[in-house]
Amino acid sequence: MTFNDQHVSHKLYISANRFDPTLWKLPEEIIEEIWFLTIIAKVNATIQYRIIQEKYKTRIYWQDLYNTISKFYHESTLGEEDIGLLLRRLHDKKIEDLR
Repeated sequence: MTFNDQHVSHKLYISANRFDPTLWKLPEEIIEEIWFLTIIAKVNATIQYRIIQEKYKTRIYWQDLYNTISKFYHESTLGEEDIGLLLRRLHDKKIEDLR
């Protein structure tokens, strides 16, 4: 049995995608705003939500906002763990040399 055989009498509604979180997509200008607010302005999620809601007069889902913030945050901090590790090792070496 194929998909069409099983669902032949069902109507497909294009607007149904707004109920499926995997199909939600933020407009590009909102993504750019989130990037700016996350990386440059360092604004938290609650304030970002309010700014976007007021500026674009649209509803944004919290999970979309959190996912986008998380993506930008991880991209911007890429390699910082290595820097912290290097600084820690240099500090430890400095302490060893003083002994």
